[in-house]
Amino acid sequence: MDDHGRTCSTAHRQDNNHTIDPKHIARLPNNDPLFIAETNPELAALEQPLLLRQFCLLLANIDAFDKPGETTHLRSRPG
Repeated sequence: MDDHGRTCSTAHRQDNNHTIDPKHIARLPNNDPLFIAETNPELAALEQPLLLRQFCLLLANIDAFDKPGETTHLRSRPG
């Protein structure tokens, strides 16, 4: 589990061949755990919702969970 309550399976869904893409994201309800940064103000710095929803870009914290939002980069899905 990562620092904001999501697990690998939050994005890598069995019903989407264990991957994620913009079309699949568009079908998810707004209260889906993938969008926790949109629904929990304390976690707003942990994701960039527009880039996630439109381009499937996830914000990855590359240093430590105790410094969310400080050292991050956008990560796309492979392939």
